[in-house]
Amino acid sequence: MASKIPNTKNNPRILQEIRQQPAAITRILRRHTAGTKIIFPELAKLERALKRAPKVWLVGSGSSYHSALLGKYLLEANAGLSAATETASEFHLRKPRLHAGELAIFLSQSGETADTYAALKLARAQKLITIALTNTIPSKIAAGAHAAISVQSGKEQSIPSTKVFSSEITTLILLSLYFAQIRKKLGGLNIQKTIKALGKIPVEMQNILDKDAEFREIGRRYAKSKGFFVLGRDFNMAIAKEGALKIKEMANLYAEGLPTGELKHGPITLVEKQFPAIFISPKDNLYLKNKSVLMEVKSNGGIIIALGSAGDSALKRLADKALLLPKTLPMLMPLLNVLALQMIAYHLGLTLGRNLDEPRHLAKAVTHE
Repeated sequence: MASKIPNTKNNPRILQEIRQQPAAITRILRRHTAGTKIIFPELAKLERALKRAPKVWLVGSGSSYHSALLGKYLLEANAGLSAATETASEFHLRKPRLHAGELAIFLSQSGETADTYAALKLARAQKLITIALTNTIPSKIAAGAHAAISVQSGKEQSIPSTKVFSSEITTLILLSLYFAQIRKKLGGLNIQKTIKALGKIPVEMQNILDKDAEFREIGRRYAKSKGFFVLGRDFNMAIAKEGALKIKEMANLYAEGLPTGELKHGPITLVEKQFPAIFISPKDNLYLKNKSVLMEVKSNGGIIIALGSAGDSALKRLADKALLLPKTLPMLMPLLNVLALQMIAYHLGLTLGRNLDEPRHLAKAVTHE
């Protein structure tokens, strides 16, 4: 268990919370796995309706919206469910076409987010099945949903979310497997293999945390940059967006998170000499597509910071700085990549002397629209 760290400008609380993520993931696994089965006791009364739900909506704001984006990919890939993601503020204002019997999952760290609560009320009025995914029970959103799932991260005090985000996506990984299990849509999905791989994630996260000197070097070398692109595909697209948000929050620097393939559709015009682009580029079936975009940024003078897979010596040669992370299943890579991005953002902010726990203009819970 991580030791307590006093909250001072040079030793901010957020570092403690980043370091608590391996323990949080271990708690989630203990809560929601039993041998080779995924269990969600909170959903037992809804299971019959959940088996029949034709569609799932995932709704959140800020980091929780990025969790929802990944949740869409997971539910479609693992459970064969039709899924849609919306920011809470748009969902309840634009009057989406909702149908009784559909499922809506509402993600909120605080359980009190005003936009998300308004979206939940709309879904209840339209007779959707509603699930709250939150770090705070009891809370308004947890009480308003048909069922509430705690993400088990423990109290998070720093405004930028770190351990709650990784707890949300771990819970969504398991929830996607649970839906595959109850809807008998397992196909080639091996739940036992996935649970075993998830069990190794806390140790792999600790290995990343032990690379602090490498993250410090990135922070010191690139803190004076104009801004950053953060790029990822498939399961890591949402992680690119979350990584960019962390750079904004912790370092107060411009950052844009994009699907890697979108860079050529306009944003690449911003690339110039010494402009850093952080590529999430694991050794998977999209590796060559990522490499093509990486090479284009490099040819235009951009700086390449790459998050790759252990043993990828070619990526180390191509990038200005490559961080090679442990290998795991593609759906679990977001947990390792987001930790690395959090550490980059942390060291950028630390180098610049930012208030890492309480960034300007931000509050922990947005309780008014």
